Amino acid sequence: MNDRLKFRSWDGKEFRYWGWNDDDKSFIGPPNFSKYPSYQCTGLKDKNGKLIFEGDIALVGNDGNPGVIKFGNYCIGKDDWGVEHRTPCFAVSYGNNPDNCFMMCSSLGVDIIGNIFDNPELVREEGE
Repeated sequence: MNDRLKFRSWDGKEFRYWGWNDDDKSFIGPPNFSKYPSYQCTGLKDKNGKLIFEGDIALVGNDGNPGVIKFGNYCIGKDDWGVEHRTPCFAVSYGNNPDNCFMMCSSLGVDIIGNIFDNPELVREEGE
């Protein structure tokens, strides 16, 4: 199953899922939601076997701080000359600082506890 090519759109009440069908041979087109944003599946599953999508709220390890799954261009470090190197990837992002994140190379220890639409109260803004 090609989970990386699955998407969901929030219509204001519920998620609508679309993407490659489970047989990997047919594509279910997006709903007619041009005004609603779409969120891509990361292709990873949390520790309970649930697919992880952009916009999910996750706990990583035992720190107890929830973060939001986002796709972005994140800093992976600086070289000896101070040049910052970035890579596009999915990450658990904390607060408003895009580099305050946990890059998702695997889903080991990730627990999805909600999403930004159904559970916005689970996410704290930076400074709270």
